Amino acid sequence: MHNAVLLEEAIDALAVQPGGRYIDGTAGEGGHTGAIVAHGGTVLAIDIDPEQIENLKKIFQGNQSVTTVEGNYADIQQIGESHGFTEIDGILVDFGLSMRQLKEAGKGLSFHKLDEPLDMRLTESIEVSAADMLNSMAVADLYELFMKYSEELYSFEIAKSVVSQRLKRKLATVQDLITAVDRGLHYENVKPGTDKIGTYARIFQALRIAVNDEFTNIKKALAGGFNLLKHGGRMVVITFHSLEDRIVKQYAVKNNIKVLNKKVVRGDAMLRYERSAKMRVLIK
Repeated sequence: MHNAVLLEEAIDALAVQPGGRYIDGTAGEGGHTGAIVAHGGTVLAIDIDPEQIENLKKIFQGNQSVTTVEGNYADIQQIGESHGFTEIDGILVDFGLSMRQLKEAGKGLSFHKLDEPLDMRLTESIEVSAADMLNSMAVADLYELFMKYSEELYSFEIAKSVVSQRLKRKLATVQDLITAVDRGLHYENVKPGTDKIGTYARIFQALRIAVNDEFTNIKKALAGGFNLLKHGGRMVVITFHSLEDRIVKQYAVKNNIKVLNKKVVRGDAMLRYERSAKMRVLIK
């Protein structure tokens, strides 16, 4: 199992009880699920990635405390109800990608994998890939996408560069998008010394969010998951994007939900895979 993000903090926040029932809505490589089971909990482990589910089945083979289900966390209420996980003690959702997905999925999720195709779809049920979007959307629409999901300062310059580049050849690989971003950052109004790595990360994240409709899914997961909790049950939410965290805060405020940690719990700044992580705990 990989080093799950905010592992100790998340398990403490869940207040796992022996015999308690929990849902890990983004089970990934099983780090959080394994820790819940180690504390005596029973877990419904959900993940959208079929390869992750197959790996989880191997990890927890023969363990009666874990039920694995391939599914989208947006459907957490329906999945929970169909497996008898209602009036449960806690839910954990970690909206980040696993290291395996970034390194091995082969879908262009990381800007480090230059030869990978610009796919980014986390499930085959999604029809439109990142390349489809980049090669079909108008400048104004690409600009809106980049700004909405990344808040990248130079979204317009990058959108123009993408459209200019595809007139010569369609964008197909990670390298193609990196080239378009680099060219976009050469416009006169771009400040010298701009952090290109940060821009790469924001643009790739924005595309992944758009392709997988992640913000809509997060809203559904919050509402559906909260319906499954018993009174006093806890939902631990780990986000990696300021806009994701904003959705969680707004959901809590709008629905007058008690938040255990008034001050957000942050990931370890020294660990690359969790430095942008934020954790909030909602109580029913």
